[in-house]
Amino acid sequence: MAPGEAAARVGEEATNIGLELAHRQVQLQRSQRVMEKTAQGAEAASKLYDQILNDPTVPDNELAQRVQDGFKILHDNIGKDIKDSQVRQQYDENFQALTTQHIVHAIGVQRDRINSSAKATLDSSNDTLSNLAVDQTGPQLDAVIGQLHGNIAGAVANKLFTPEQGKKELDARLAEIQDAKGLKLIRTTPNQPSTSTNPTRTLIPYTGKFA
Repeated sequence: MAPGEAAARVGEEATNIGLELAHRQVQLQRSQRVMEKTAQGAEAASKLYDQILNDPTVPDNELAQRVQDGFKILHDNIGKDIKDSQVRQQYDENFQALTTQHIVHAIGVQRDRINSSAKATLDSSNDTLSNLAVDQTGPQLDAVIGQLHGNIAGAVANKLFTPEQGKKELDARLAEIQDAKGLKLIRTTPNQPSTSTNPTRTLIPYTGKFA
């Protein structure tokens, strides 16, 4: 090989090495930038999630949407100074992956809180109806028991209870009402013989099926 050709080849190889090193440097800078932004996003998202989750002013039925809206604002603010399209794409993918589980968890928490609130309201309403039933007879008693049944049937329809749990709840309520009526009778007529006919009607436990 002529000296000139050898020198040209060496120069070409040096150029190629220089280009490769430059490419690697760019890729490394991109990787560092992605890691920096991803870590920043992960930390900010975690703090925001805890803040929203523990904020008593956030309505239960808005929890998951508040989390999603907050994450979108964070994502845009943290990524607004990313000019490199490849860095931006990787950051977008990483942020979504890091926040997806937060959103899924928020949906679960929202569902649990709504169910808990609904059950508390149901219990309060059924307690009131049960107390009223103790003093009612005839059509008035039928109306109160009918409403009690309707409350529990609605809870089953809305997945607060399984059909089996609904039946158990109604049977327990009817038994409590029957016991309370018996105690009231004893207190109001203490000298009545135990063999006398009880003027209160027996409440038959529910034997059907909830839809």
